Amino acid sequence: MNHFDPSDTRQLSNVQVTSQDASQFLFLRICIILSRVTQCAGGLSSLMNLLMLFVFSTMPTAELILRCYGVVFGVLIVLVELELPFVLSHAAFMDSWVARGLCIAFVGLLDVLFDHQGAAGPNLDFWRHLVGYLVMCVGSVYTALGLLCFRKLKAVALTRIRREKIMKEEVHHLTAQKLEIERLLADTESKLEFL
Repeated sequence: MNHFDPSDTRQLSNVQVTSQDASQFLFLRICIILSRVTQCAGGLSSLMNLLMLFVFSTMPTAELILRCYGVVFGVLIVLVELELPFVLSHAAFMDSWVARGLCIAFVGLLDVLFDHQGAAGPNLDFWRHLVGYLVMCVGSVYTALGLLCFRKLKAVALTRIRREKIMKEEVHHLTAQKLEIERLLADTESKLEFL
């Protein structure tokens, strides 16, 4: 095993941080909760846009296109919140919390657009507005946290966890080497006594 080099970001990025590791820090717990709420909001937004596509089969072309965008962006939000490297490499703008928040707020806005005056019942309009405003609130939170540089704080906390994990692995590795050296020294001493 190579020794830990604190300046080697490649070595740090290869260390996986589990939810259990992150739960040690209150700030990271809050980030995990925000991520789960955002995943739910993105999923609900996609479902609401799909429902609107099926309930109103005859809608204006502009609304049809925007509802399809709402479905796609809602799924994109869920995938980005899962922090899949493939998705983040193709949607690099979502790596910034300010851009992510604005995109999420836009998806929420798509949910509340195009009022149908209760044509499908007042309950659907209520739920559509509730989901839309929830998604816009989540987007506003992300934008505000991005402006306050919370993404950087999260990265620092994750780097700290990764460094601690690497150091624990090194301590374990060095302890095993020490025990092996002590065993070899004892064997060597016993062999020297016979000479």
